[in-house]
Amino acid sequence: MECVLAVAAGDLGKLGRESVELESLSNHHYARASAGLSAAITREMEASGGQEILAPAPRL
Repeated sequence: MECVLAVAAGDLGKLGRESVELESLSNHHYARASAGLSAAITREMEASGGQEILAPAPRL
């Protein structure tokens, strides 16, 4: 959910340049999304015992 919110806030930020209120709203939601993503990453790291979680390299 945080990823969707971050993308939406980024899109809103593009429109926010025309309005101070929209820019403020965009910044607020982007900050919330960033905090949520950071917390999710921390939870995953703690659940893995501190081991790095890496995605497999894409095959070419």
